[in-house]
Amino acid sequence: MKKLEYPMALTTLDAQQWTDIMSPVLQVCLPKAGVCRNFPRDVIFAPLSYHKAQMVAKAKDWTDGKAKDWAEQLRPNLLHKYDVLPLIKSTIMKKLEYPMALTTLDAQQRTDIMSLVLQVCLPKAGVCHNFPRDVVFAPLSYQGLGLPHPFGCQVFKHLEMLLQHMANRTKTGDYMEANIQAHQLETGTSFGLLQQVYTNTAILASDTWMKRVWHELEGLDIYVAYDSPALSLRCTDDSLLMDLFINLEVEQEELLWLNWCRMFLQVCTVSDIVTADGSFIRRSAWNGLRDECCRSPYQWPRTVCTTRQHWDLWQTTLSRALLASNGPHHPLQQPLGPWTDRLEDWN
Repeated sequence: MKKLEYPMALTTLDAQQWTDIMSPVLQVCLPKAGVCRNFPRDVIFAPLSYHKAQMVAKAKDWTDGKAKDWAEQLRPNLLHKYDVLPLIKSTIMKKLEYPMALTTLDAQQRTDIMSLVLQVCLPKAGVCHNFPRDVVFAPLSYQGLGLPHPFGCQVFKHLEMLLQHMANRTKTGDYMEANIQAHQLETGTSFGLLQQVYTNTAILASDTWMKRVWHELEGLDIYVAYDSPALSLRCTDDSLLMDLFINLEVEQEELLWLNWCRMFLQVCTVSDIVTADGSFIRRSAWNGLRDECCRSPYQWPRTVCTTRQHWDLWQTTLSRALLASNGPHHPLQQPLGPWTDRLEDWN
């Protein structure tokens, strides 16, 4: 590839010509890599991130297919009825548990997948195939059949991922910690992602594995806390903008656009948008212009400027939350106290 890249600055070959040039190389090299020489070129040249996304998207189909194949293989076989339930626990449940750490299927989807197995296995165990699922998945001590619910297994796998990797400081744990901190910057609140109320701030967070696990755990009233660094306040009497907006009980859609404006300005706190004396909102922050007077300690995601309508909402909400009057200088109701950050943080 390095040899082929050398003259590329001067060449103007089209995509098909470059594919034809690479074809003799692939015809020889792909079999040595254990890949068919006619493997689709679109897949060969696709980025790895695309394949990972496809794998996650197809997790449910994979799980569903495993359950269906196992049930079809078992259907014609004669089994002793006392062997059926232990067989389910020791074989198909292990297969279904394999991808559970990455999947975020809900309880009904997990029940539907297990239904394919139970429709075949329950009659072989001397139980009606429509036996109530609550009883099927209930423990033996409560007169149930003692089969583990796959959704419960998935929740356990998620908790195991969160607790073990973060505690042991593995590479996966570092990625998860970075994801949690990125979400905290994205929501702009004073609590970590898993400590926030899902219905209040979920609309502000990107759709990630961590967000889905957060939704899952809150629905089960499971609380997981991490000692992650909080968004820093820069002076006395300072506060986070998103906390102020949430306390005003603005509508969820308005909260989303207020957060969009905040992310574009790359600000978190009231001190990020006020003048040096802490008494007035800076004109640039009021008008939606990004100001480079202070270095941000965070790596912000890329955002685009929103519409004039949303900046009007931004100004109206700031007036409700912070301003003493609607004068041209935008004075604060309560001026901020002395600055506590370092001089090096200023440009």
